[in-house]
Amino acid sequence: MELLFRAWDEERKEMFEVGQISIHKGVAFGDNTIWVNDPHGGMIWCPYTRRSRIIIQSIGLEDKEGTKVFLDDIIETPLGMGVVVWFDDKLGIFSPGSEATDELSAQEIAESVVIGNKHQNPELLK
Repeated sequence: MELLFRAWDEERKEMFEVGQISIHKGVAFGDNTIWVNDPHGGMIWCPYTRRSRIIIQSIGLEDKEGTKVFLDDIIETPLGMGVVVWFDDKLGIFSPGSEATDELSAQEIAESVVIGNKHQNPELLK
């Protein structure tokens, strides 16, 4: 499994692929940092604070169209739509209007389609 991350920048309302995560607490800049991929092929240094940036991990699986699935993605499954989450040491799906999180199998993910994510497409959850 390839370990992939992306970062949601709450201030800019942008999603970035993460090229590198560096933890240098108290050194030089005095903050944790991440390097994100620049759209022009370079890397951008970003100080990381819990309030402004969210690191999101890939779950190591793809949907039926070959799209890599990440936590916080919104997927359409044969049984309905919801957000991919991690709960009780397993993958799950949290559906709008539901009080419960349902377990999500690798087979169900393979039969699903990523339609967005909760950060860039919150309107899909209404």
